Amino acid sequence: MIIITAIIYGLDIVFLVFQFIWFKDCAINIIILCIVIFFGIAFTALVALKTREDSSILTNAFVLSYALYLSWSAMASRPDESCNPFIHSNGNTIYQIALGLLFTLVTLLSVSVMTKSEDSKIPMMSAPLVENEETDEEIGDIPQLGKGENVSAEEAHVFPISFPTILFHVLMMFA
Repeated sequence: MIIITAIIYGLDIVFLVFQFIWFKDCAINIIILCIVIFFGIAFTALVALKTREDSSILTNAFVLSYALYLSWSAMASRPDESCNPFIHSNGNTIYQIALGLLFTLVTLLSVSVMTKSEDSKIPMMSAPLVENEETDEEIGDIPQLGKGENVSAEEAHVFPISFPTILFHVLMMFA
C-alpha cells in the first residue's frame, strides 16, 4: 500500500508540474493550482497527524489526484486562447472524458466492494438503516393494495437499507 501511495503521489506531482507548464500564462490558473497545492499539503498533514482514526494516506492521494483532474479540466475548458493552450484540441477533451470515466469507475467499484463486504472496518457502513430483528415484527405486515390482505415483509420484498446502498444511488445520481 505504501508503494502504491508513493506512485500515486509521484504521478500527482508530475501532473501538477505539467499543469504549471501548460497554464502558466494566466494568473487565475496559477491561483487555482496554488489552492490545490495548499489543500493537498493541508489534508496530507491532517492524515499524517491522525486527526481521524479511519483516515488513510492512500485515500488522500486519490483525493489529490481528483482535485488535480478537476483543476486541469476547469483550466482546459476555458474559452480564452491566451490562458488555454488546449482550446482547439480534440484530444484534450477525449482525455478529460476518459479520466472522468476512470474516476467514476474506481468510485463505483469501491462502493460496490464496500457494500459486499460483511466485515467492513467501519460499522456504520454495514449496519442497516432500518433495524431488522430476528423476526419481521418490527417492519410488520404490509397491506396489499386492492387485495384486502396483509403479507409479511419478506413476501413483499421489504428489507433494511444499508448506508452503502444509499451512497451508491447518490453517486449514480450525480454520475
